[in-house]
Amino acid sequence: MSHYSGTNSIGFPIFGGLLLYRSGSGVQVCCEMNAFEMLGITPRLVLAEDELREAFRAVGKSAHPDAGGDDGKFSSVREAFAMVSSPSRRLSHWLELRGLKVEIRGSIQPDLMNLFSEVGAVTQQAESLIRRRDEAKSVLVRAMLENEAQLCRESIEKAIFSVDAAIQKECSVFPALENAINLDLSAASMTGRSLAFLEKWHASLRAIFSRLV
Repeated sequence: MSHYSGTNSIGFPIFGGLLLYRSGSGVQVCCEMNAFEMLGITPRLVLAEDELREAFRAVGKSAHPDAGGDDGKFSSVREAFAMVSSPSRRLSHWLELRGLKVEIRGSIQPDLMNLFSEVGAVTQQAESLIRRRDEAKSVLVRAMLENEAQLCRESIEKAIFSVDAAIQKECSVFPALENAINLDLSAASMTGRSLAFLEKWHASLRAIFSRLV
């Protein structure tokens, strides 16, 4: 049987580590962890990267096994940091803490489709170049491909810049979401889905760029 542990920072009761909230159908489980509280941060969407890193250093220092902590606690702190550092996961978690279930399935922002085409094209170009470079038998051929590789790296950097700009644009709605009296869950979920795709594209571009270095 779960034991009552008090309430979290926004007033939801905690039983055995599970956050609960009330809905029309009664009391329901919200989520198993409040990543914000684990890092000592007030639950909110607008967070500076420096603040997140400082919070992780402070909490992680005491939770680390070398400082008398344990692997399980430190692992949970790392997961909390990863969750809050990701705009899409932070938004999803923030909504869940308020008893709002994120709509995982659905559309993304229409203007992201053009960006998706750009990311796909530059990724295909890079994969083709990497394959030809790996198959090259002579140093001369590999050297001849270096100029093309430099141009490809520049294209990837441009795509990363575009993805970063799109992420910032999606995150620009965070203040409005925080201050909303009647939050539009459908719109918030679309923002979350769009951010999830953008973060995936960003990671993919970073990975393929490193293979061209």
